Amino acid sequence: MDVFEKVIKVLPDHEVQNFKNWILTITRHHCLKLLSRGLKRENELINKKIDPESVETPINTDQVDEQEVFDQLENALEELKAEQRKCVSLFYLQGMSYQDIETITGYTNKQVKSYIQNGKLNLKKKLKSYR
Repeated sequence: MDVFEKVIKVLPDHEVQNFKNWILTITRHHCLKLLSRGLKRENELINKKIDPESVETPINTDQVDEQEVFDQLENALEELKAEQRKCVSLFYLQGMSYQDIETITGYTNKQVKSYIQNGKLNLKKKLKSYR
């Protein structure tokens, strides 16, 4: 539909010799643009820090003991692999950047991002299992 709408708008302004090739090019460019947007969105999600509003809270917050939540988080953090635990702690608890973590740990940028992302997912799974 998007391509059709674009063709209707753009066609009067162009002198098209070979319509088949022209519409193929328009379609290809449109698809590449959509793929590019998807990759940018993925990178933004990877680089995004935890937003307090995005963290799930228990239904009955009155009945939850804060100390119990911190204990569960601490236990879940201890169960992570050493690399994930180190990167997650440095990034979220100490507020360090990827470059700072690279310097401290000696991991590559790609490894740091992977350890943080996987550690975050594993923490979420472990905390759900505690509930």
